[in-house]
Amino acid sequence: ASQDSVVDSTEDQFRLRGQYDLGGSWQLRGLAALLLDNEDTTDPISFLTDAGGNPTFVGIAGVNRGLSKSSELLTGLGLKGTVGDWNIDISASHFVLLKDRSRTSDSVDIITGVIPDSGIVTDQDAHWTNLEAAAERSLGRHALSFGASFADYHGRARTRTTVDWRAAINLTDRSASGGETRLIGLFAEDAISLGNGLTATLGLRWESWKAQKGFLEDDGNRVDYASRSDHAWSPKVALSWRPDKMTEIVASAAWATRFPTIGELYQAGLVSYGPNVGQIDLGGFDPNLKPEKGIDLQLTASRRFGNVKVTLSGYRQAVDDTLFSQVLLVPSAADPDVIVSQSLITNIGEVETWGVDFIVAAEDFIVPGLDLDANLSWIDAKITKNPLNPNLVGNRFPRVPEWRANASLRYRVSSKFDLAANVRHQNTPERNIENTSNSRCDTFYCVSPFTFVDLKGTVHLGPVDLSLGVDNLLDEKAFVFHPYPGRTFVLSLHWKAGL
Repeated sequence: ASQDSVVDSTEDQFRLRGQYDLGGSWQLRGLAALLLDNEDTTDPISFLTDAGGNPTFVGIAGVNRGLSKSSELLTGLGLKGTVGDWNIDISASHFVLLKDRSRTSDSVDIITGVIPDSGIVTDQDAHWTNLEAAAERSLGRHALSFGASFADYHGRARTRTTVDWRAAINLTDRSASGGETRLIGLFAEDAISLGNGLTATLGLRWESWKAQKGFLEDDGNRVDYASRSDHAWSPKVALSWRPDKMTEIVASAAWATRFPTIGELYQAGLVSYGPNVGQIDLGGFDPNLKPEKGIDLQLTASRRFGNVKVTLSGYRQAVDDTLFSQVLLVPSAADPDVIVSQSLITNIGEVETWGVDFIVAAEDFIVPGLDLDANLSWIDAKITKNPLNPNLVGNRFPRVPEWRANASLRYRVSSKFDLAANVRHQNTPERNIENTSNSRCDTFYCVSPFTFVDLKGTVHLGPVDLSLGVDNLLDEKAFVFHPYPGRTFVLSLHWKAGL
């Protein structure tokens, strides 16, 4: 009856990347990227009309208007060189959400069809800092690597009510949440040449994690959550065999841990069901979430046949305590005898994934100057354990398509001109963890199959590359909750400056 999510979106990106030779073996690199994003949803469309033939929202629930604006800045510095026999690489990066504000009206009055001036204003604040250092060297039959990393994340969101959602005036606090996480890591790796084309790689990573300053505010009331800390060891082992220069077989096993993020631990929301609908949901997140722990097993074989390289991989991944949202039936906070539906991020007992990848890469394919890269993947990801909701065991994990395929052709017409074509395909994955009847469909709110065709031509003019292309040439209609972009023309200018 209505098209309430008409979005006018504008996104501007500015990037600056540079590299400077400091002399000797040392190089300094830098990166700065600014993203400006504006979205306008102030023009919902109704397909219903009143007695006078005018569009009306009478009887249509959930329609509102909104505006959002955000700006993000990413900066980074890197330094690499050699000290004696060691290759050193040090990097630092910092991300800051300069501004992120969304203004949304309250939903339409279904009796009058009027969208009110009152609404909510949400401000987001986030920043993180990442530091990494690594050192590598060869020592006899050994290829040694050592490294350390530090990551510090801060996030906060505040929602307020307003009498005028456009002007954002007379703001009254409604809810706020946020927190911090910190992750420190150390790793060591040794690739040992065993002779006869055999190489064994042993690695170990240690991580120390801490979550702190988590809080939730509701209409002046504040709940502070206790700090948490944890650590994990993540070993890996791999054995590769090269019987000849054209063939390589690799078997590997790795254990890994992913700790919860700020958004998973501390995320304020509103009650969606039951007698307290619309009120702040004090149980809408779990600050005691466990980390994910996974084990990956993989076997890969590759062989080159002249100018064609073929790779076949099979793998199995099992992740315990997978972090994902699911709907649970729980007692109401107001009345324990009333059972309500609760949607929140939880630990799912185990998700098991089996997969096969087939990859082909060819240079000067059929004719000189024509290169091909193609791959075909089969993935079977299912929930194998879920103590909180055993009915979900056996369901496919959301957003993971069973089949994916990509093919890319690049043709060097001359040293001054390149042509490229790309085809991307995936079948329909599940949208929700419940695998319900509306999980697979080809419309808004769903995840649909697609086959996209992209074309691009590039002219090389000295240090300048000028490209013109079209993405989704056939204007395929596909959805991942929101629609994928339709046919899109892209013009780019790339300048490589030498100092």
